[in-house]
Amino acid sequence: MVLYSEFYILHMLFFDYLKHLDTHLGFLQKKIKDKHTLFLVWWCVRDPLLWLDKNPTDIDFTMAGEPKKIDKLIDKTWMSYFMTEKFWTMTLIKDTMKYELTPLRTESNYTDSRHPDVINRSNDVLLDSNRRDFTINCIYYTNTPYKTEYTSLIDKKNIHKYSDDETFLKRLDDHGYLYINNQKLLIIQDHKIIAKLFAEGKLQADQIKSILKAATVFTIGKKAEVSKQLKIIIDPHKGIHDSINKKLRAVGDPDHRFTEDALRIIRAIRFVNVLNAKLLLPKKGKVKLFDFEKTTRNSIKKNHGLIKNVAKERIKEEVMKVFLNYKK
Repeated sequence: MVLYSEFYILHMLFFDYLKHLDTHLGFLQKKIKDKHTLFLVWWCVRDPLLWLDKNPTDIDFTMAGEPKKIDKLIDKTWMSYFMTEKFWTMTLIKDTMKYELTPLRTESNYTDSRHPDVINRSNDVLLDSNRRDFTINCIYYTNTPYKTEYTSLIDKKNIHKYSDDETFLKRLDDHGYLYINNQKLLIIQDHKIIAKLFAEGKLQADQIKSILKAATVFTIGKKAEVSKQLKIIIDPHKGIHDSINKKLRAVGDPDHRFTEDALRIIRAIRFVNVLNAKLLLPKKGKVKLFDFEKTTRNSIKKNHGLIKNVAKERIKEEVMKVFLNYKK
């Protein structure tokens, strides 16, 4: 039985912290007024879900669109800003907050075992997800205004009270998506639904009603979320499963992931050790720790020799992040 309180969850994910991400999304939506949907991604979504960081100060996000066009759309007032054209990354710094935008893209041909030779712009969040390293880093978060009419779409007779991880994940597997009623949170793993909901990188609001009407509904804990936003998690590679089960799994074929970028081998080891160190800090009951998923572990053993192709300063940087308890 998984323990739950209004303040933390030991094995289950802590969805309450997602409300803090809405503040960052609101800020970015004001700064970049565009019809394409903004998605927060990587550790700024992962760590709040694992109840490791309540309100991250380093935000990675993505969106569809031409980088140069996005650059012109950004309101740079009262901010530090710079763009790296080679990899299409844009960095916005406001006070102590750092926001880094890498538009949706695909990558291919890593001849130096570190950087992609070819980068292509994309409007497809699913294609963007295929280039990422590990499933727990591949959870996208966004939101949209919550309409009162959504409440009437929920069949109260079909609401399941959360009881254990296994049941929750089975329901998610069976349907490919579900709705957490008292969190106003929609979790979607089904690729066809994701493609329809975010066609051309834009949220299709007309799709939400049909999704909610057919969704399996859960309530987790006693606390009801007071929010004006419908929270949406896009999880195309089942990072929710691996986060709950505490498994570090490569996206797709692990051999491919590690041969295209050998630094990921060191990063994988760092993630497991740093995440476990953080999980042990609260000491609130028995905590399940991360381990490598079997095929990912075997691939690390098989491909560890590729590390020789990585620049020594990059290896040093990764090792230093362990001692500095670096967040990424």
